[in-house]
Amino acid sequence: MPVAVKEGLSFATKALEIDRRSDIAYAMMSLLLTVDGRAAEAMPVAEQGLALNPNYAFLHFAHGMAAVRLRDADTTIRAAQNAIDLSPHDPSMFAFKTLLGIGLMLRGEPDDLSTARMHLREGASFERTTYYPFIGAALLALRAGNSDEVRIWISDALKKFPNLNAEYVREAAHPFYEGSPYCDYLDRLIEQGLPPGERRLIEE
Repeated sequence: MPVAVKEGLSFATKALEIDRRSDIAYAMMSLLLTVDGRAAEAMPVAEQGLALNPNYAFLHFAHGMAAVRLRDADTTIRAAQNAIDLSPHDPSMFAFKTLLGIGLMLRGEPDDLSTARMHLREGASFERTTYYPFIGAALLALRAGNSDEVRIWISDALKKFPNLNAEYVREAAHPFYEGSPYCDYLDRLIEQGLPPGERRLIEE
């Protein structure tokens, strides 16, 4: 377990010992458990928090993050949409939109994929964003057979995140990609310009 995650979980635990109704503590504990690969533990933590305060957008986001790691597409989509509806001007809107797009990708019904593309494009448009919507949109373009669009998304991602590479993505997102319809796509993104990076062992 990374030191920062261990410390964060310790702080969240202490916060809940002080105040069992702290929605922020439930959200952070759930999110950190998910980051630590313990999404099955993170889900009930988020649900406990939501039972106390169903109006906290970031808690819905934490719930959705656990759900996407468990490949529960419907719960992911519902949680992300709840976060967006509850806080339409939230500073974390880039993350809410990205999560919704990834949930739709995971469900993968025909209408889902075009809607996912729209949400990922919006997620990538924020100044404060991550590489996830760029890679998600590139994966969708690859699935659609649009190589030109794939290269554009990879180029835009590298402009914003110059150190980005395939192994960085694989290490950060392997619970989503493994066993998903996109599990072999990451190597194909390398063919379209994503630097391969150096393969490292992923901490369990």
